[in-house]
Amino acid sequence: MTSIKSLCNSCGKFVDILQKKILIQHVQSVTRASGMDTRHLLDLVITDTQDIAQDISFRSPLGTSDHAVMEN
Repeated sequence: MTSIKSLCNSCGKFVDILQKKILIQHVQSVTRASGMDTRHLLDLVITDTQDIAQDISFRSPLGTSDHAVMEN
């Protein structure tokens, strides 16, 4: 699994800010993909508690959406 911090410089800065504020970004996988386009992690679940959003799973997009459905 690719870490968020390794996706881009701005992503790493964002994660650093979250960590300084003791917040957790739970989504660690790509949530948007369309055909041969670049895949992106666009959908975020941010909390102040690790236990609130555990074991997030990803399902196929609904309808014509190109965003994965996240389920906890």
